[in-house]
Amino acid sequence: LSGVVTQAVTDGVRLAFTPAGTDDRAFAVTLQQAGLRAQPDFLYAPLANPNDPGVPGNAGVPISGAGTFTQSYLTRVRAPQAWTFLQGCGKTPVAAKTAILDSKVEAGHPDLTGRVAGSASFLSPDSGGSDTSTGHGTASAGLVGAATNNGRGVAGVTWSGPLLAVEVLGAAGGSTSDLA
Repeated sequence: LSGVVTQAVTDGVRLAFTPAGTDDRAFAVTLQQAGLRAQPDFLYAPLANPNDPGVPGNAGVPISGAGTFTQSYLTRVRAPQAWTFLQGCGKTPVAAKTAILDSKVEAGHPDLTGRVAGSASFLSPDSGGSDTSTGHGTASAGLVGAATNNGRGVAGVTWSGPLLAVEVLGAAGGSTSDLA
C-alpha cells in the first residue's frame, strides 16, 4: 500500500482511497493481486422507518395536557439501524419470543393485540395480588413489543414477534424469589 492513502478502521482493516485517475474496480483488482482482500466501501440509506407517531422524526404521540411523546430511546439503542440492516438482508425484523417480567400485561391493548403469545403469574402471597391499576406491565410490554409500522401509538423495539407476559410484580411490588 505504499503511496496509497489509507485510514485505519479497526485492527487489520484499513480504508484505502482510490488514487486520482484510477478506476475503483481496477484499483480493487490491483489490491487483490497484491494478496490483499478488497471490498467496496458501500453507502447505505435507511429503509425501515416505521410510520408509528411515537418514532423520532414522526409527529409524536399526543399526551393530554403534556404535549407529545417521542420514543427517543429507539435512536439511542440504534433500533432504526438494526431494522434497516435486517431489511437490507431481505429479512423482516421478527424477534424471538420475548418475556416481559413486570406487573400484569393487558393483552387486549390495541398496540399489543396478537403479540402476547402467553402469560403466567408468579406472585407470592405477600405481593398484594395482581396489579392492574398502574399499567406498568402493559407500558413495558409496549416499549419492547408494541405492533410496529401500524400507524398508531408507539413502535416496539422488537418490531414483531411473540411476547410472553410474566407477572412478577403485584400491587406491593415483587421479591427476588418472585423474579427467580
